[in-house]
Amino acid sequence: MCSRGILISGPNGCGKNTLARCIAAELDLPLVLASGRQLMVGVASEKSENVQKLFDQAISLQPCLILIDDIDLIDCKNETASSNMDKPVLNNLLINIDRLNHSKHRVWLIGLAGKRENVDSDLLRDDRFDDDYHVSLPDASNRTQLLKIFVEIFKQGENCLADAEGSKDDEDFKTLSFKTPSYSCRDLRKLVKKAILQSLHRQKSCSNQSFSVDLYDFEEALCIVKPTTMVEDTISIPEVTWKDIGALQTIREELVWSILNRIKNPVLMAKCGPSKPKGVMLFGPPGCGKTLVAKALANEASINFLSVKGPELIDKFVGESERNIRSLFQRAKECSPCLIFFDEIDSISERRSFHAHGGGTKVVQQLLTVLDGVENRDGVFVMGATNRLDCVDPAFLRGNRFGNLLYVGLPSAEGRLEILRSLTKNGTIPKMAGDVSLEVVANDDRCNGLTGADLSELVDLATMSAWKSNYSDNVVEIIVTSKDFENALSQIRPSVSSRDLESYEKVARQFNLKNFRQ
Repeated sequence: MCSRGILISGPNGCGKNTLARCIAAELDLPLVLASGRQLMVGVASEKSENVQKLFDQAISLQPCLILIDDIDLIDCKNETASSNMDKPVLNNLLINIDRLNHSKHRVWLIGLAGKRENVDSDLLRDDRFDDDYHVSLPDASNRTQLLKIFVEIFKQGENCLADAEGSKDDEDFKTLSFKTPSYSCRDLRKLVKKAILQSLHRQKSCSNQSFSVDLYDFEEALCIVKPTTMVEDTISIPEVTWKDIGALQTIREELVWSILNRIKNPVLMAKCGPSKPKGVMLFGPPGCGKTLVAKALANEASINFLSVKGPELIDKFVGESERNIRSLFQRAKECSPCLIFFDEIDSISERRSFHAHGGGTKVVQQLLTVLDGVENRDGVFVMGATNRLDCVDPAFLRGNRFGNLLYVGLPSAEGRLEILRSLTKNGTIPKMAGDVSLEVVANDDRCNGLTGADLSELVDLATMSAWKSNYSDNVVEIIVTSKDFENALSQIRPSVSSRDLESYEKVARQFNLKNFRQ
């Protein structure tokens, strides 16, 4: 028996269908087309009949190639059917594939799937689909080439961006490539088409003599055409900047060397020899800005940001948690360069000795496997945050996993001043009265032990005090006075107790965190 099946998986718009059609054209074979969505329409008897007609038609046209798009939608794993007999399309499809493999018919099958993990496990057997390929989103180099090709296809005049061979045009395309991470082939084609339409509208002319498209037109198009994967997965570049955080300058400097420079200078890093980027683990009390640090880093690096809370990856069904982890890294890879931020990472990385059953151990092992790059994660960077570093399995804190440990603790008086300035936009929002000194507030003894989140609450309390004192139908603007801050300081209490703080600092000393100040 010889398998005649090929499975091609990958995100929408990455060229799976085009690749399959090119294979058919190269082999000079007719195509019989079907889609999982169409095959699933109707009652059970109609579904079975649709599958049978598909294979009968292919046999009558042999040599022939059957192309089934969205094969992962056929009685997928999420269906409630308890057996193949309850899944008419899948059952009949398996029967026909097996018959085909045992026959001498010259008919071959290509299945296209958005996500390989959604394809029924019975279809993935080696004797059904022995060749399995994944088509990823184009990387920066491929995006540059695709943009040139699409501009060449759409161009209507000699002054088009792609016409010149000079270095300036090459730089323009490289700039566009840098600004289009996560864009599929289809997205890039739509982007070029929209840029040309923007250019036509701008120049009010379709004349070949005057028409041109430049970076300005692409900038306008980028505001309209968004990558499909980011729309589906709500992955984006965060808007948080270091100015929004205030303080934590030493953390920023460490991240610049460990991650940021690697992202911004990939060619230079490559010359230093092959090395994987170290993952970063942020440890410290809650409310001190760990999540904001991760977002600001992604913003400064202009890379996509994918945030996930550890408990969200845990599933009560056996094997689903490991599948969630694989899917997470696959999504990040498709949107690379991308930073995955694991909040509450201790929930999925606890010491394996803590687990009374094997399920938790398997989750830990799966995450370790992906972090080690057994499944290639080029362009995917990882950061974790935890309040319980002592509970994290030591294996996570080695080498390139989360080997860069940083302590994000309570701000000093100077740090509190920077945070207050950031929270109030240097005293403009809300507007401060002349008697307010943020420096005095930051150095007040009652601010000792306050986290960044506590300071945000302090500003809110002061603003509410001013609101209550001055509100009326005729008031146009609320101004916060020193009295309002005094009222706020009398109410605020540290969210981290001195006992808890001592516990965090003890752990920081135990792990010898290099940026921890005694």
